[in-house]
Amino acid sequence: MIINAFLACRLGSNRIKFKNLLLLKGKPLFSYLTESAIKCKKINNLYLNTDSQLIIDVAKTIFDNKIKYFLRDPNLGTSDTALDDYVYDFMIKFPGEITIFLNPCSLFLQSKTIDKAINHFIDKDLDSCCASQISQTHCFYKNKSINFDSKSSQPRSQDLEPVHCMTSGFFIWKNKTFIESYEKKSAANFCGKFQSFGVSSLESIDIDNYEDLEIAEKFLSKNPIELQYQYHPFVADLIKN
Repeated sequence: MIINAFLACRLGSNRIKFKNLLLLKGKPLFSYLTESAIKCKKINNLYLNTDSQLIIDVAKTIFDNKIKYFLRDPNLGTSDTALDDYVYDFMIKFPGEITIFLNPCSLFLQSKTIDKAINHFIDKDLDSCCASQISQTHCFYKNKSINFDSKSSQPRSQDLEPVHCMTSGFFIWKNKTFIESYEKKSAANFCGKFQSFGVSSLESIDIDNYEDLEIAEKFLSKNPIELQYQYHPFVADLIKN
């Protein structure tokens, strides 16, 4: 089974200019997820899929031949280009059984999570799958409750059915199903048998705006290993017992 993955790394960005080339702790934003993807055990071929030779030149100074490079048609690099369009283009040019889209803006996505999602995709015999943030709380859509009955007594949050909110971290597709769907109706992201795959709150962070960027910068400035959780002295005996 051939599993191809690509990091979709566009030069332009509407909300944060040249977002993928922003330096976070001295490293381009796109390089964080690239490093994680390189460590994935389930991916056979990893590509940087971009509309910019400049991004390829930058990436080669960091990763050299650890990844492959694909300069797609400029017509598939605009903000109006649908994900389906350049995924189909990639699948036709680089055949395989499974294709994975990775969004560099989800810079905290871990290799073990991607591998776990691939295993889930294969085990469940899915045709399409996306990353999602799991929210087990009281949720509303247009002021109407969607995972509880607001006309009854409020249930405990731990008893609620979790709601999955799609993140842009990754999509996984079975090539055959995707191509058939795209050629039939020019849309294929949620083709065939679909499931979302929950990732952690940190991994669900997607750099869309400056607030997201500030959150990422603050986290990267800390060393998670140094975190030590302590309780108030008054509860020391409770913890001990």
